[in-house]
Amino acid sequence: MKLVVDTSVLFAALLKKSTIRKLLLNPFFEFYVPEFCIEEIERHVEEIKELLEWLRRNPEELRPVEVAAVFHHRFVSVHPFDDGNGRVARLLMNLLLIKQGYPFTVVRNYDRRRYYDTLRNADGGDLAPFVNFIGRCVEESLDLYLSAVEATDEKKQFLSLAEAAKLTPYSAEYLSLLARKGLIAAVKIGKDWHVTSEALNEYMARIKSRKRGRKRI
Repeated sequence: MKLVVDTSVLFAALLKKSTIRKLLLNPFFEFYVPEFCIEEIERHVEEIKELLEWLRRNPEELRPVEVAAVFHHRFVSVHPFDDGNGRVARLLMNLLLIKQGYPFTVVRNYDRRRYYDTLRNADGGDLAPFVNFIGRCVEESLDLYLSAVEATDEKKQFLSLAEAAKLTPYSAEYLSLLARKGLIAAVKIGKDWHVTSEALNEYMARIKSRKRGRKRI
């Protein structure tokens, strides 16, 4: 005689994984999947098929980062799992990016609020903020990888603005202003701007050249 167990009740009970595994392997249990669960699974399967077809065709002719970001949002919208949809979406997004030669991209902890805010905006039909957000995450990740690769070259090592200020007559606040205005080659790693000694020397050389030009006039 077998005991019939309703899987919706089983998983709703939040049993430990080890307990579920023992039940699944027990020959005296027969599992019954309710009709509404089957319908929901079938609906998710069709939605995933449509998503993969969209990915294959790319009718909007989106660029790789745009494709990855939109795919991420659409997968989360399908919401095929009870939990972990965001984590799976980010992994799949990274798979798409890596296939196109981009680095593994992470959403930093300090960016989580903006991540969820832009994701909610995308739910309302405004995808641009989310796509731009993912693009910035890709750029930051690429900067991190490049800084690691170039670390052996002293001229190309990234310095914090506090470190850079010691090598120049400028304060860290002024260097931050230059970085935000794009007047000095700088990258944002995490929340902070970083520059190389090479970029500092180039900027100071430009300033000296301008001053000389003014004196001649």
